[in-house]
Amino acid sequence: MIVDLDLSAENLKPGQRLALGTAVLEITDTPHNGCAKFTERYGHEAIRFVNSPEGRQARRRGIYARVVQAGSVSVGDKISKVAADSQ
Repeated sequence: MIVDLDLSAENLKPGQRLALGTAVLEITDTPHNGCAKFTERYGHEAIRFVNSPEGRQARRRGIYARVVQAGSVSVGDKISKVAADSQ
């Protein structure tokens, strides 16, 4: 899934929940650093870029999240932060 959202560690800390469609996701603390398939497709310079200190801070390679409330998600659905106390 691709979203237009600030994925940086400052904006989305582990445990932060996101509402997307009728689903709710929770950001995990597992880093997403790229793999051999990413390197094969985009090259060594790309993997160095996403795994640089700046790339990791901005999470240029993306993030992992777990589903805490199943729901449906459609193209064009808005994504928003959910306050912990509203769950």
